[in-house]
Amino acid sequence: MPATNSICFTLLTIRGKVWKNRFVVSPMIGMEVENGALRPEALAQLRFYAQGDPAEYIVGETEVSPAAYRGPVHMAFDFHNEVSQAGMRDYARIVKDELGALAVVELCHAGESKNAGMGTPIYGPMGYTRASDGAEIIGMTEADIASTVADFVYAAKTCKNCGFDGVVIHGGHGWLFHQFFSPATNRRTDHFGGSLENRLRFLLMTLDAVREACGEDFIIECRISGAENNGHDSYTLDELVEATKLLQHHCDIIHVSAGMYRDPAETHMMSTIYDAHGCNVPYARAVKAAVDVPVSVVGGINSPALCEDIITSGVADLIVMCRQWVADPDFLHKWQAGHSDEIRRCIRCMRCFPGPFESIEHELQAAMAEGKPYRPFEEMHSCSVNPNYANGSLASQPPVKAKKRVLVVGGGCAGMQAAITAAQRGHIVLLVEQADQLGGLLNFAREDTNKRDLYLLAQATEAELHRTGAEVRLNTSFSPTLLDEFKPDAVIAALGSSPAMPPIPGLEKPDVVQAMELYQAAAEIKKQIVVLGGGTVGCETAIHLAQRGAVVTLVEMTDTLCADAYRLHGIKLRNTLAALDVTTLTNTTCCAVTDTGVIVTDAEGAEYHLPAEQVVNALGMKANSCSELEAACKGVQYTAIGDCIRARNIACALDEGFKAAVKL
Repeated sequence: MPATNSICFTLLTIRGKVWKNRFVVSPMIGMEVENGALRPEALAQLRFYAQGDPAEYIVGETEVSPAAYRGPVHMAFDFHNEVSQAGMRDYARIVKDELGALAVVELCHAGESKNAGMGTPIYGPMGYTRASDGAEIIGMTEADIASTVADFVYAAKTCKNCGFDGVVIHGGHGWLFHQFFSPATNRRTDHFGGSLENRLRFLLMTLDAVREACGEDFIIECRISGAENNGHDSYTLDELVEATKLLQHHCDIIHVSAGMYRDPAETHMMSTIYDAHGCNVPYARAVKAAVDVPVSVVGGINSPALCEDIITSGVADLIVMCRQWVADPDFLHKWQAGHSDEIRRCIRCMRCFPGPFESIEHELQAAMAEGKPYRPFEEMHSCSVNPNYANGSLASQPPVKAKKRVLVVGGGCAGMQAAITAAQRGHIVLLVEQADQLGGLLNFAREDTNKRDLYLLAQATEAELHRTGAEVRLNTSFSPTLLDEFKPDAVIAALGSSPAMPPIPGLEKPDVVQAMELYQAAAEIKKQIVVLGGGTVGCETAIHLAQRGAVVTLVEMTDTLCADAYRLHGIKLRNTLAALDVTTLTNTTCCAVTDTGVIVTDAEGAEYHLPAEQVVNALGMKANSCSELEAACKGVQYTAIGDCIRARNIACALDEGFKAAVKL
């Protein structure tokens, strides 16, 4: 149903500023200004978000001074630079005029999270030697605190003078104000430490000084972490609520997030497939019940139903989304038009965010030294479910003038994307699928609570396909007679892949189960299980089984588990396996499957038996052959896409389907 009457699309007015709806683009990338203008990448990104019609756009973490920057000083944004200010004016103008949104900048200070060797001192609440790298942290004096307040004031005032509507003062994610608030990092004995009021004093001073400098018509948000989630002796939810009761008198909006920048996946700063959607809602609910100012919440929000529930139940006043805007910038339009079933939900695969740049710096430099692309760095500029995000120039091409008859063979995600894009560009499209449903391999996720978003992706893509008017035939295999009937000008092969069957004795036994079969509702899961293959599929399957009570041993022949996973997802998988007590054996090769388990050899060549009631084949996928189809298409434009070239992932399948259709 259309969302015309939803409270999510009602106005909100604060200090004379009007939010046209209740949706905010979360802080993602800092102030992308260079030589007096927006960087082309930033401009393209802004115009990408303009499709989504957000009410507020927050420029990401922008340090208030070079000394506050966590990295090299020369890379920091300089609010004192008049040339940079010219770019800021352009930034604010585009957000307000082209997005029609309120323009806001998130201001922060790294504090003791600053990297070592950056040429400037590292300040924090306490003086100490950092164990991880030996860096000397200087405990801030009152003069240092006053100077930092002045930096925030100057930055905020510059934002206002350049046309921005407000700022977010970052008090969470382990940055400076969070360091002062958290008893885990602040053990001062003066009036900036000890009691809750004292630990908040620095932040409250800053908020008040910004208000005095920027006036009553300027929006001041304060971002907080509802919890650190890092196992340290930190603040409780009750204490956080008491803190927000004080904060509400010094800011206009309390922005509820969670976690720590340095460990984003494990602390839920970036929610993963193993976190609930709306994972910060419990914190926001507690805060909203205690304060009288508007509250916003971020954290794995990717569906209209969840948005509606958050706003109508009074948990929050504003919905802040990050990756969902990337996955589908038409989220709001589809919802309003009654096409929510077509929304591509973020699957939280972590492709777009490899983690803190500090944690990938050495790997990136090593790759650059060898003249090689660094995969996580390259991937962060793309999205697994939205090929438009990384293909802006292709996506903006006009509809075709000469229509072609396009036959797509295969109804998995690659084939559906090819058919969608071809039909949207004006071609006449027929898609055939030999199974009785579309979606291909993604249908395995129907029963997997951790990966249900994958199944919903298949459903959304199918709904989008049907809306294009393309013809779809199920239970239809390719045959040469189809060419004679449809007379295509172009054929796109999307035949997918099948489980690999390496020459391991016993692997063909009927008791050996393919990994994806274990996600079916009727699947029998036994108690003692060996999973063969420690790639992403094997690791996720091992977790799935362990969560259901199985005792699992995971066997991987290389030295690395889930090497094919996106970086943060791989870290989360390995940590989750450990938390579930899954036995993981790397550098271990399966030699044979027996009636009672498997025989393996370790790195030293020692052979031994692993008992198992059930053996799972997660040894990868192999491309299905397209030779017969290709041979039949002589004289017809032919393109193969997705797994039938080489088994890979959803991102490759959708990207290749999109590009093949655009290039027809």
